[in-house]
Amino acid sequence: MESCPQSIVVVRGSGPGGVNPNFFYLTGLTEPAGALVLAAEGLRTGTGRDAPGPRYVTGTTIHQALFLPGRDPLAESWGEGSSWTYEHTHAEAVSVDGVFRADELNGRLTAWLQETGRMAFVRAAEPSLAGEDRDAEFVDRIRSRFLGLAIDDATPVVAEMRACKDAFEIAALERAAGVTATGFARLFGALRPGTTEHALEAELTLAYRR
Repeated sequence: MESCPQSIVVVRGSGPGGVNPNFFYLTGLTEPAGALVLAAEGLRTGTGRDAPGPRYVTGTTIHQALFLPGRDPLAESWGEGSSWTYEHTHAEAVSVDGVFRADELNGRLTAWLQETGRMAFVRAAEPSLAGEDRDAEFVDRIRSRFLGLAIDDATPVVAEMRACKDAFEIAALERAAGVTATGFARLFGALRPGTTEHALEAELTLAYRR
């Protein structure tokens, strides 16, 4: 927020292969249907019917808004429900000013951008020459809806933050390197003439999942 003082910073949860790694870095959540919105100058919320009483017009001002999907009982019954839902996170102590349902993102973001006129977007991945660029598609949709909206790329800001690792991240990297080494050691031990790639992949996957 210090690097983008006049912008509304948007970080979507979806990325190539599932989760946007920058969303995970900033929130610790692995929910591709989520989104994080930040604003140094604040985001007005709780106006009108959402805030009866003295804050009916002015509402309240927050600086971090986390959007998460609601519970899906059917998916949960099959063991496929999300671990991080609006209901679950709202009941926990989270370090954001406000938690909202994912289906509220478009409406709230529209109102906030109309007031601010400037957005900074954090990409999930670098643009590729091959394949679809969902980050660019999202930005294009926003740009087509707001005439004169200034849109900046805040991805380098997060990349610079991620370059400096804390003790927890260093331990996680060392653990990941150890698991990788164990997996390849198992794979090398399984190498035999005539062994198929599928069999070797199974050995590697077994070590990783274990």
